[in-house]
Amino acid sequence: LLLLLLLLFGVAGAVFLVFVILIIIVVLVVFVVGLLVPVGAAGVVGILLHIVDDLLLRLLLLLVGVGLVLDLVLGDVELLGHRLSELTGSRDANHLELTRDDPRRRAARSFTSS
Repeated sequence: LLLLLLLLFGVAGAVFLVFVILIIIVVLVVFVVGLLVPVGAAGVVGILLHIVDDLLLRLLLLLVGVGLVLDLVLGDVELLGHRLSELTGSRDANHLELTRDDPRRRAARSFTSS
């Protein structure tokens, strides 16, 4: 009878020990998975943010570069316009100077004034 009781308690203890071990394993798995999921999600979000940030930075640099090129081109066009107007003005002034000193015009002016 004592042997039967020891055997019964031994089996009950073994079953209890198996349940305790299973509960510990389940708790550890849930704990580890519960930690890894947010860390993994944060890692994925961090990687995505890094990629998006890199793309946005490249886009910003591209826009700044395009803006600088446009500024240089438009500035050159503006300078070219100023230079052309100066050249046109000096050409007109030279034309007036030449026509004023033209002997044919001088003769025509003296003819009409008399």
